[in-house]
Amino acid sequence: MLTPDISEWIENLASGPVLLHVDMDYFNNRFDGDGDWSERAERLDPPAEAVIARIRSVAMALRRGGVVDRIEDAIIAYSPGFFPSELWDAADRALRGTLGELYA
Repeated sequence: MLTPDISEWIENLASGPVLLHVDMDYFNNRFDGDGDWSERAERLDPPAEAVIARIRSVAMALRRGGVVDRIEDAIIAYSPGFFPSELWDAADRALRGTLGELYA
């Protein structure tokens, strides 16, 4: 399903166990595997505050939608060639703070 609305996506999930895969370059794809990323006219490089707010928003939607309780396994893909390393600590804190024991 392709939708910009996480709540709509959650509403349409089938019942049963969930494997959660979070690809962090969804939130910031600054490099996109390109060493010349800073010279591109268009790039996905929102400010750190916006990235962390969006991470919290998505994680809270998962919690509110009851998905967190159904998660059997979770993978967080920081994608070093895509998601900036200076955001890793803050992203980790945002995920731990929102997903709690799931992200231990």
